[in-house]
Amino acid sequence: MAILGMNSITVYGMIHDRENVIKRLQRAGAVQVEEIRQEGLRKESAAKWETRINRDTETVEKALAVIERYVPHKDSFLKSRPTASAEVRVQRHRLLEICSEITGAEQSIAEADEKIKQLSGKAHQLEPYFSCDVPLGIGGTEHTVIKTGRVQGKADERYFESAMRRYPELMAHIEILSVSKEQTVLWIVYMRGSEDAEKLLCDINFEETAMKTELPPKSEARRLRKNAEELETKKKEYTERIKALSKECDELRLLYDTLLIKKQQCQAAEKTGRTRYVFILKGYVPKKSTRHISDLLENSGCVCEIEDAEGSPDTPRAFENNAFASAVEGVTATYSLPSPRDIDPNAIMAFFYYLFFGMMFSDAGYGMLVMLVCGALAFGSRLEPEKRGMFRMFFFCGISTVFWGFMYGSFFGNAVSAVSETFLGRTAVLRPLWIDPVSEPLKLLIFSVILGLIQILVGMGISFYMLVRDRRFSEAFFDVGLWMLVLIFAAVFAAGAGLGIGGIGNIGLYGMAASAIGLVLTQGRHKKGIIGKALGGVVSLYGITSYVSDILSYSRLMALGLATGVIANVVNILGTISGNIAMFVVISIIGHGMNFAINMLGAYVHTNRLQYVEFYSKFYEGGGRAYKPLRLDSRYYRFE
Repeated sequence: MAILGMNSITVYGMIHDRENVIKRLQRAGAVQVEEIRQEGLRKESAAKWETRINRDTETVEKALAVIERYVPHKDSFLKSRPTASAEVRVQRHRLLEICSEITGAEQSIAEADEKIKQLSGKAHQLEPYFSCDVPLGIGGTEHTVIKTGRVQGKADERYFESAMRRYPELMAHIEILSVSKEQTVLWIVYMRGSEDAEKLLCDINFEETAMKTELPPKSEARRLRKNAEELETKKKEYTERIKALSKECDELRLLYDTLLIKKQQCQAAEKTGRTRYVFILKGYVPKKSTRHISDLLENSGCVCEIEDAEGSPDTPRAFENNAFASAVEGVTATYSLPSPRDIDPNAIMAFFYYLFFGMMFSDAGYGMLVMLVCGALAFGSRLEPEKRGMFRMFFFCGISTVFWGFMYGSFFGNAVSAVSETFLGRTAVLRPLWIDPVSEPLKLLIFSVILGLIQILVGMGISFYMLVRDRRFSEAFFDVGLWMLVLIFAAVFAAGAGLGIGGIGNIGLYGMAASAIGLVLTQGRHKKGIIGKALGGVVSLYGITSYVSDILSYSRLMALGLATGVIANVVNILGTISGNIAMFVVISIIGHGMNFAINMLGAYVHTNRLQYVEFYSKFYEGGGRAYKPLRLDSRYYRFE
């Protein structure tokens, strides 16, 4: 139940051993390599090798993406990655050539697609000119001009004959090739040098086409479509080639991971310093792994210096807990890693986390489903170890949910009584072991607020302990202890008033007053002057509103727990209205499924909020640096 202890380590070795040492440290997976900043040491850049690795990694990644598009391969989160030996060798050159072939094939497909669009578009544009039996773009003969084009709108021969009558001496022929609502396509021939012809074309707003063809339009379109069909055939060939090469997918993934590992080695090498013959590597190693790493390095011909790194602000932070507490380490890490002054909050927070989640989800049937599914994933061998933490957390949340479900008498709402009365003709009721939230919401609200007060006092108690540990006794008593007394005596006063016991109420009242006076006298102690100290003390009492607000936030324990049960009951009512068992099953699956999803999400979000806002704010500084050791980090394979 603690923060992982760290040592700093400095490694000295011969420069020709550096690559081998870094490989061994990577396989050990325990040393976080740090950048060396020391005068007199040279930094040997690995940028050249890293650039090459990045280029090859990008090539493989693009090829894998192409394979995924043409031969989809779904990797489930629930599926473990295959294992491979750290000594594995891949045919890098051959596989990179395959990658180039795959990406080249896709590029050819893309170019063919673009060409097909162009050919199809041009063939489509030629359709209005199909009745023309000469190629487009023929300018005419020695004595004639030939033009093909269009006029806007729908027109007929009478329209053009009428237009030509305005020019009696004009020698021209107009042939309508096609007519549509939007345009009329024409083929026109007239004597070269005729001014009347130019005027006529202007009158009818003729627009000459820019298209030119070697064959008559219909033949040209047929040729274009044939070319497009040939490209479609080539596309299929390229596609089949990609599919054939996809059998190398596993090898390509292995190459990708080996390149990632090599890149990590290069990055670690760049952080080291060197003299002419010696390299120096600095980093951090967990105390529990120090002996193993020291022996490993000494066997590699290196010399190590080990120092205690606890208390340094640069020391990376990680947790070391049992299964119960480690399941919520991700929740804390999402908020912030601990500072050197912080304690590990996970063991304490885990208890409240599971407790509050169960109160808000609050249905034994839902909790059993969570337990069964998450338990199988958390403690079985199907998932990789690093993926099991979240499912362990929800498994414990499921246990708490089952407990509170029976406390509230909720098993898929009131499903027991609904089914027995509607379909079995008898009365069977799952009675709450403690309280029915629907009939006694005020009692549950009071209990929720009490739990909130307890967690806030625990958080303040941790802060008190940390101040005393750091020998800051006055701050511990004046800034934390007096506020704890105010809240405790306020709770005693409320209990006395609620129970009608005047003696207890008076103790609470007098104790709260005495604690408040202590705050007034001490909270302005850092201010200058008597007036400043007095005002600082009086104004500090306004902080009680913050504590009251935090405590009232725990009313969500009652609200969400009540909502889960009420919605489940409504689903059961809707299912039993028809009196049909099949309809009941359908409505129950849909209704309880939606209620399960919504309220499980709500319980998760609000439980996190209570820890982040109300609990951690009382004692947790955070801001620590994550422990990221050099190890065999990969995407597709797990390396032994």
